[in-house]
Amino acid sequence: MSAASSPPRKAAVSLGSNEGDRMAHLRAALAWCEAVAEGPVRASTVYETDPVGCAPGTPPFLNAAVVFEVRGEARALFAAMRAFERRRGRPASYPRNAPRPLDMDLLLFGDVRLDRGEVLLPHPRMYSRAFVLRPLCELEPAWVPVGADRTLKDFLDSLPVSGDVRRWKETLR
Repeated sequence: MSAASSPPRKAAVSLGSNEGDRMAHLRAALAWCEAVAEGPVRASTVYETDPVGCAPGTPPFLNAAVVFEVRGEARALFAAMRAFERRRGRPASYPRNAPRPLDMDLLLFGDVRLDRGEVLLPHPRMYSRAFVLRPLCELEPAWVPVGADRTLKDFLDSLPVSGDVRRWKETLR
């Protein structure tokens, strides 16, 4: 991931799992982030969340967020995350919102704005998802994403109150 000439950028990544040993998948993703990060990785609380936009009977997800500094380009980080997901058992091609052992979404990458193929930054659906915003706001409530006019906490506060995002009994560390 390291590109010596590029300055480190703050990356925000959402972690999710609803197949197999969900905590093991999330902890492996955290370890992967720690391996590519420039410095410490901050990790949120883990939450159990009801599936959104999934088929009936889809198992619940465990979700968390991590924030860390990383060198290189957003597309390179995105591609490396996808490769790691595949190593954890996620098929290279899958239907949207299908159950998966590991889901890593690049939400924010400094002040980078991208709309190329699979890489969309800031992640367009994060603003309407409590299961993304609640853990992310533990780490960066005052972050105003590039192109936005309010903080992540403001986006979270604008969502309907729901019990679909519940604190989980275990932590990532």
